[in-house]
Amino acid sequence: MGIQAEPPEQTITLKERADYWVAIHEETGVGAQAPTRAAVLDELDLAVALHTNDATEPVADEDAVLRELGIDQAEVDGDQSLPAFMQE
Repeated sequence: MGIQAEPPEQTITLKERADYWVAIHEETGVGAQAPTRAAVLDELDLAVALHTNDATEPVADEDAVLRELGIDQAEVDGDQSLPAFMQE
């Protein structure tokens, strides 16, 4: 058996604002905000995982996620043109 190294320490700055909380992961500079302390820590965890390519949970139902985000899949599939600001 080899010696296992301790994981590096992680520092999070947590601030309460008037109507929301802000959390910043100091090592990556990634931040999140949410209405509660618990929610902002969950959001920060996801944001850091995405930033470090450590998000391993697959999306089981892509259509359900799009519906939850208010995105109409038919509109996305039907419009393959570039956004107006990208068109010449």
